[in-house]
Amino acid sequence: MLKHTFKGALAEAKMLFYESKRNRRPTIIVEGDYDLRVFQRVVNKKLVYVKSYDWETGSNKSDLIRLVRELDDLDIQKNHQNYVIGIVDADCDVVIDNVYNSNFLPYAGNVFDTSPYTDLNLLLTSRLSLDDYFLSESLLSSDSNRALDILKWFSIIRILKKRFEDVKNKKVYIHFQEIKSKLLKNNLKIPDSIESLVEEFERVSRNSLKNYSNSQTKTFFEYIRKNDRLEKVHNKISVGDVKYFQYVNGHDLSFTVSLLGSKNRISRIEERLINHENLDYLKETELFTQLREWGNQHSIDLF
Repeated sequence: MLKHTFKGALAEAKMLFYESKRNRRPTIIVEGDYDLRVFQRVVNKKLVYVKSYDWETGSNKSDLIRLVRELDDLDIQKNHQNYVIGIVDADCDVVIDNVYNSNFLPYAGNVFDTSPYTDLNLLLTSRLSLDDYFLSESLLSSDSNRALDILKWFSIIRILKKRFEDVKNKKVYIHFQEIKSKLLKNNLKIPDSIESLVEEFERVSRNSLKNYSNSQTKTFFEYIRKNDRLEKVHNKISVGDVKYFQYVNGHDLSFTVSLLGSKNRISRIEERLINHENLDYLKETELFTQLREWGNQHSIDLF
């Protein structure tokens, strides 16, 4: 897929803005190819155009939000209705808003997100309980607590990383894929605590970054060990009204069931989600309810 600069994508999106308005055919822009395939199965393709951009920056979510905000501004300036919609994963912003009383969500007027689910993968599993999903991927009930622990540990690191980057306005480099690959290939023992997982992440970062000793990544690992931050976030997501789908990352979920359950490749596990014989259950979720309301306001049957 062609890599898009923000300037190039915005120029194309402006044309879609006017074309969608003229033809009253909404354009839905999603984060990536996987999302594109899901929405093409659910929406009324005769009335709705779905597309995605492969951003040159690699920041698909932030660039997409920025793009739709620009079109929302154009809507206000030119007195046009914006028929271009952005759909993004909420990621850990759901639980960050809860834990830190932040205000990330919602992102923008015509940007819809997957909340209260972290991402589309979690939304696709919503027809099942977590235990039933584990069983469907051959993960024994005796391993379900272990699986949830691993998911929590990865999530806590993601939450603290996002929090640190937002507060410091600095980028942190955490090698999630490398750690997962080592675990799947049995080149690394499955950690028995979040502290041991953090140690492994730190070791990989130390060996990968040329100037690690002066990096924000080193500062991050020092930060998360202070003031019982790991324990505090763990306690926040383990009690009260916080549900697993508000903090578990979809790719982490696929990785965990591959590691402890089906042993299938992650891509095959995620293909099974998207290839379910009927995705109509998605239409009852909060995201699709909001999209339906948007469609009703514009007298368009999106589904």
